[in-house]
Amino acid sequence: MIAASPPFGPAKSGCPGFPRATAFIATWRARLGGCAGSLSCTPSKQPGHQQSRPYNRPVVPAMPAVAGILLTGGASRRFGRDKSLFEIDGETLATRTARLLQRVAAPVIEVGPGVSGCPSVVEVPRGGGPLAAVAAGNEELRARGSQGDALVIACDMPLLSEPLLRLLAEFSPPGTVIPVVCGQPQPLCARWGAGDMARCRDLLAAGARSLRHLATQPSSVLIDESVWGGVADEWSFADLDHPQDVTRLGIRGRHATGS
Repeated sequence: MIAASPPFGPAKSGCPGFPRATAFIATWRARLGGCAGSLSCTPSKQPGHQQSRPYNRPVVPAMPAVAGILLTGGASRRFGRDKSLFEIDGETLATRTARLLQRVAAPVIEVGPGVSGCPSVVEVPRGGGPLAAVAAGNEELRARGSQGDALVIACDMPLLSEPLLRLLAEFSPPGTVIPVVCGQPQPLCARWGAGDMARCRDLLAAGARSLRHLATQPSSVLIDESVWGGVADEWSFADLDHPQDVTRLGIRGRHATGS
């Protein structure tokens, strides 16, 4: 595994630091402001001047460099109800997470019962856990022609944000990138490299069920708070595990009718 963090000062207390590296983050953060609001970024146009043709052509957005795998099939035993159908501000966690993913990744595949509005598949064996779900999602992406990395995101993080997903999607170089929160890798809010996803089926055949192997792979990049702290905080990774977590996270919600 490779630890990466930029030179923006130490991580907050309670979370271990990592060796400082990657000028990529400095570049990425500098882009956050972009040229929004800056007059110097606006092409000059004098009265009566006809702009050249390229300026009048529509801008075609670049295709995302990564795909997305949304996991919605957890049993939710400790929560007591299906977490994917828990509503916040009239939107279920499944549809909210899908909406955020679709802003930074394409295509996006749901692995679960089909509650997000995205194309969905079911893991084999059904209920086989997140490793089986990633394997199923990877196989569906390959069938659709996607051959690269993918964001693998569980649907039960109500405070997840687009900037965090975009950081993972655009992190360089390509490959597996895993946020570390207070010493704990987060493989279900991470970018998985194509090779690591392809190995999931072999790991299942060998009897593996855990995702712990991902953080120990030599090519995996671990990023701590000094990297992701510019776009998120620890609460962005918090999941709904028990009913009392709704209060703990300071959110208001309810289950969708009929769930």
